[in-house]
Amino acid sequence: MQMTLLSQEIADVLPSLRRYGRAVTGDRHTGDRYILVALEILSAEPWRIRPGQDVKFRLYKLFDDVLSIFEPGPMKDVDRADPYHRLRCRVLDLPLLSRKLLLLVMLERFSVARAAEMLELPEREAEIHLAGARAQLTSALGNTDSLTHKQAA
Repeated sequence: MQMTLLSQEIADVLPSLRRYGRAVTGDRHTGDRYILVALEILSAEPWRIRPGQDVKFRLYKLFDDVLSIFEPGPMKDVDRADPYHRLRCRVLDLPLLSRKLLLLVMLERFSVARAAEMLELPEREAEIHLAGARAQLTSALGNTDSLTHKQAA
C-alpha cells in the first residue's frame, strides 16, 4: 500500500509529537494514549488536516484539543532527588497551560505567536504565561541562560 504525501507528513511529525506528549503529560504511555486518540479523531474526521496545511501545527493542535478534553491527572511520582529528573520535575510542577507554552516554544521550536494560536490565546497572554513559567523554573533551578533566552518569533 502506497503512503500518501499527507500520511507521510503525519508520520514525519509523530516522533516530535511523541516527545512533546511525553513531556507535557510527564509519562510516555499517557502521552502516547492521547496521541492515539488524536489520530483516531483524525481518521474519523480527516478534514482536520487538509493537503497544503501546516501538518505539524494542525497535528499538535489536534493533540492539544484532546488534552483539553482529557486533561492529564496528577503526575506520577518521580525520584525528585535524582539530579537528572530535577528539570523534568520542575517543568511538571508548572500549571498545564504554562507547561504547554514552554514546551511548544522551547522544545518544539514554535514561535510564541504560533503557540498562542494553537492554544487559542491572545499572543500577549501567552507571553505572560511563558515569562511566568521561565521565572518559576529559573527561581527553582537557579539562573539558567537557556530558560531566559528569548525564542525568535
